[in-house]
Amino acid sequence: MLAHFAVASAQTATPDTENGHYSFYPVADGVLRLDTRTGQISQCSRSDACWACKVVPDERSALETEIARLQGENATLKKQLLARALPLPGAPGPSIAQPDDPELKLPSDADVDKLISFLEKVWRSDS
Repeated sequence: MLAHFAVASAQTATPDTENGHYSFYPVADGVLRLDTRTGQISQCSRSDACWACKVVPDERSALETEIARLQGENATLKKQLLARALPLPGAPGPSIAQPDDPELKLPSDADVDKLISFLEKVWRSDS
């Protein structure tokens, strides 16, 4: 196994010629080992008399785990809001006007014209 890593560390990103299962990439402290079947990456380094490989944490896996956690938390919070008859953020809420409230009517163009005429007459009579 030691000879295997010695040869692999001298190579630059070439797969294991025996079965194509691993690719090795030299780094300052040893080599990175890529499992070409699973995509798992390990950092291998020599300590005292042997080589040791430690799995490198997968950021994508960590992000997917966090996304799943947040989706679950979001669903729980939505259920709690609905249970309290509160509107969901981002969802269209009930209209502000209630059926019992009088409807606000704006004046028509004709009404506005009548008002302007009236104000002009008043203005002219004062001057």
